[in-house]
Amino acid sequence: MLRPVLAASAAVMIAATTTACGGDKPTAADSSSPVATTAGASDSASPVPSTSATPFDPPKKFEKTGHPVGLPGKDTPDPGQPQAYTDRTTLAGTTAVTADKAVLYGNEVATGVPLWSVPAVSDGEAATVSADSSGPPVTATFGGRTVVVAAFDEHIKGTGTNRDSERLSVHVIDPADGKLQWKADIPDVERTERVLIDEERGLIAVGAYTRSPVTTVIDANTQKVLWTMPGYQLVALGKGVVATKAEVDNAPYGVVGFDARTKQVRWRAMPWKKPTTAIQGIGGNGSFVVVSTEAYISSASGSSSEPTTRHVVDLASGRTVTSFKGIEEADGSQPVTCAYDGTSVLACSYNAVEAFGIDGSTGRKLWSFDNTGGRVPPLLTAAFHGVLYGAAQNTAVAMDAKTGQDIGDPGTVAQTVNEYGAASYRSDYADDVLLHAAIG
Repeated sequence: MLRPVLAASAAVMIAATTTACGGDKPTAADSSSPVATTAGASDSASPVPSTSATPFDPPKKFEKTGHPVGLPGKDTPDPGQPQAYTDRTTLAGTTAVTADKAVLYGNEVATGVPLWSVPAVSDGEAATVSADSSGPPVTATFGGRTVVVAAFDEHIKGTGTNRDSERLSVHVIDPADGKLQWKADIPDVERTERVLIDEERGLIAVGAYTRSPVTTVIDANTQKVLWTMPGYQLVALGKGVVATKAEVDNAPYGVVGFDARTKQVRWRAMPWKKPTTAIQGIGGNGSFVVVSTEAYISSASGSSSEPTTRHVVDLASGRTVTSFKGIEEADGSQPVTCAYDGTSVLACSYNAVEAFGIDGSTGRKLWSFDNTGGRVPPLLTAAFHGVLYGAAQNTAVAMDAKTGQDIGDPGTVAQTVNEYGAASYRSDYADDVLLHAAIG
């Protein structure tokens, strides 16, 4: 199954962090390719600690005030204000794992009580390596063990005749204590945009950006990098396929599906042909990827842009399951956000303009509405087991994922959710993270 992960970006409409080191220096697993290393890993990850927190599956109400994580140098935000989209925290059972600069923090979800904090760089590497959080941390279960996957931009100071260099380091940590289980380094790559997980096949896909987009796939079983593909931006992962947005010159198709293990092309979709002028990958779940296209029509009476068309593409085959018209302005400079609830619905929205829900099993559109009617589409920030969370008209909202109807005010604009609570925070990173216990 694919873990529910929020997806967003401003440049291509697509929709991390610091972490732990055990103290041992990495050792190369394969000198001819990007390496995966094990440092200070235990035989098995510890169970995620439990508290007296009451689970609600799904939660529809959270404590409004929340408990600050206590990040250094951060202000405590006003929990009554809507928070913009960003990924800084993931929830693993009753533990919240937050990335800030070069440190991971573990706190109890329900109370905010600090449990641990771990630097991304070990003491042995601190003289030559500096790190910064990069992209979203993600909770995953591999082989029955719950872990958190976090990516860091790392700068390695050159020595002797060797120049300074950059790498992306993907750490897999135990959320119970923050200890590093293993890590994989990807040289000459930085600026993680998204991390996707295929738990069933034990795969981690990382979308990053250097001079152009780069997609990398890591095998969680062997702890090795399988392959890296520059020029393709990660959109979705599932059914053994990595769906990407082609950013190479003169690409005949806008979206390409690669075999997740072999890197062989499985399918191509959305051909570049007139009158198409834009193809953008928005997001997906473990079965489908949502793609937008735009067209510019010229005629004797003048030229005009057609409304955006949304396409739902089957990840296994590349076949378009359904297409429907969107809003012309919905793919402008602001990001479209998508959220998968982990069970049945993939929902996407463009703030105050458009929202729609896709059936996670069939790929069919369940519902949609836009700003031309009597409702204001929300900015979706999270989804969990049949409930969507977000903000609309400066208030927090919760919606039924299958119908798109309002449920009520959940108490906070939840950025990430599980049965024990939610995290909220602002996109400018000036404020602390707040943790909110689920209360209904």
